[in-house]
Amino acid sequence: MKISVLLVSIFALARCENRPDETIAVSAPFDEPEAKRVFADGNNTIFGSAVVHQVDGGTQTTGCLVAYLIRQTAHADERIMAIYGDAERGNNYIVWGQRIAFEPDLPAYQENQRAVACDPQGRFEFQTVADGGYYVIANVYLSASDGPPREGQAFMRRVHVDGGETISVDLSH
Repeated sequence: MKISVLLVSIFALARCENRPDETIAVSAPFDEPEAKRVFADGNNTIFGSAVVHQVDGGTQTTGCLVAYLIRQTAHADERIMAIYGDAERGNNYIVWGQRIAFEPDLPAYQENQRAVACDPQGRFEFQTVADGGYYVIANVYLSASDGPPREGQAFMRRVHVDGGETISVDLSH
């Protein structure tokens, strides 16, 4: 738990220090009580992996540090559409230091996300998930031979769980 909180803090600080490359207005109101349901106990499990398949057939997973779970709300739907152009499944090329800003950029939106550390193979698992709709998000940063990662892929998939389901989410490209 401490590792995932530390990783989330590091990424949050890295994003905050950079000026946004684009600012997008969000018109849907933020429903904080609904967003907080991401922390409600349930009997569902969401697991999966985030990998980038390389041209030579290999996979890149070492850059997947954290996976996020976000409760599906109208506000989240609008943000997800702006980032991925789709509300079901998407991926985007990312460059370290680039970011999109949202207006309003509510701290409560960031605070109401669950985060888990990915293992070295890019696998993650969210346990005790309440019934409902969610977005599962993970970034895979590609290793650079001459230093820290500078690019990668951001993956998203919308899921729905109900009644004690265990579902697998493939976040790959």
